[in-house]
Amino acid sequence: MLARWEIAALGCALIPFLQLNARANDLTGFAEFPFGITADQLKDKIDVFESDSSGDGVEYFSKRPRNINGKDFTINFLFRNEKLKRINLDYSRNYPKDSMAEKCTGDFAKITQEIQDKYHITPQLMNSEKATFFASRFEFSHNSRISVYHMILDDRGSAESSPECVVRVEYLESAVRNEF
Repeated sequence: MLARWEIAALGCALIPFLQLNARANDLTGFAEFPFGITADQLKDKIDVFESDSSGDGVEYFSKRPRNINGKDFTINFLFRNEKLKRINLDYSRNYPKDSMAEKCTGDFAKITQEIQDKYHITPQLMNSEKATFFASRFEFSHNSRISVYHMILDDRGSAESSPECVVRVEYLESAVRNEF
């Protein structure tokens, strides 16, 4: 049985760890783009253009790619009820056919690891049986999440083109819609 002073010392030693995990449990957006901002506030931060509205909300796309750890990502912002709800970062690259699966899986694994290192959360991994689609999901409080998707888009049989590797990082404010 531990003495009171040992319990107190153990509690003090755990405070930094508990504080780190508390921060990791809150997902407030991506970089300088917090969830809940308006489209006008977004336009003050980044040069975007509006896409045709989908039934899911209004989408804006970055006009220029953003370099993150040596990879150029395009950014897509989804607004519902005039508030930012989802941020997608898309990275795509063509690799030679003979190394596509290995290199694309490597890009996916590296991006997943970078997110894991930043938030100190172990992701759930989901794979398709045909190995053309992989996903990892990081769960946060209030049902918010980061999902990383990896897809190899077929070249559709063209001799001069190669398949395309696409890695999408999705920041979602809440995976649950509040109907009330």
